[in-house]
Amino acid sequence: MKIPKRYAPLLFAAITAGCVSFLLSGVFTLINLGFSPDFISRWLQSFLIAYCIALPTVMIVVPYVRKLVGYLISE
Repeated sequence: MKIPKRYAPLLFAAITAGCVSFLLSGVFTLINLGFSPDFISRWLQSFLIAYCIALPTVMIVVPYVRKLVGYLISE
């Protein structure tokens, strides 16, 4: 099953936010707690909170970043 092309920006934002949130929440949970017995549950809780913040942030920021990159590169 393929997703219609019109949803590409949303899918890009969702995947990007998910990857970054998952990785960083894991790293910072590990730094702050170490490998505690409840590490996985705390990591997932942190991930969900981070994802709720990251998704709208990525959706707002990406168009501006694309414009900035376009401005900064030479052709």
